[in-house]
Amino acid sequence: MDTIKIICLAVCIALAGCASSAVTELRDTAFTSSAVSTLACMPFVRGRQCLDPQTGEDALLDCRFSSLSYSPEFYSPGALQDISSILHGELRNTYGRIVKDYSAGVSVFETLALRTPDKTLRSLASAFARELGAEYVAAGVLDSYKERKGTARAIYSPASVSFRVYIIHAPTESIVFEGVFSETQQALSENILQAPSFFKRGARWLTAAELSREGIRRVLADIP
Repeated sequence: MDTIKIICLAVCIALAGCASSAVTELRDTAFTSSAVSTLACMPFVRGRQCLDPQTGEDALLDCRFSSLSYSPEFYSPGALQDISSILHGELRNTYGRIVKDYSAGVSVFETLALRTPDKTLRSLASAFARELGAEYVAAGVLDSYKERKGTARAIYSPASVSFRVYIIHAPTESIVFEGVFSETQQALSENILQAPSFFKRGARWLTAAELSREGIRRVLADIP
């Protein structure tokens, strides 16, 4: 019986090793990282649904910025700043100096959002890139960002993060790559299939920022 249990556990761990909380799609099969000459990183926006009737292929991306809807309880304080800074940092690590300055980008975004709230998120991202002189732009939509309650070893409630990131060709406003990440960290007692991930993380409970960084790295790793 013990042997059977060990075999079953090994199979579960092997299957979990193939699982991922990140799903990506290359929307333009001709796109590769080498094609990126300049890249802007727009700050994340909150959005769980669009209040406008869907008029485009991508409900949130083709939603007017002013019509993006969300519930505040899904976001911990500082969520947008935290994940936006993480995305910019990981893009800088991947692409280097072709990624535009973060502080300048925040200022440009705030101005555009105030002046043109009725632009779709897709058009806003493209305008943002043009203002910074970038050919491509990374735009993120944050569905939820809930901080853990407790410590790395003992928690009352785990961190939970859900977002999507688009890479957009600014001149044509076309999506070349899309990545989605969604995870609420679980204990082994809740889901044994999470064993490889749990131990890889040092058998500890992550903060929302740590979970976000892991998710962003997984998404960016799939860009060809």
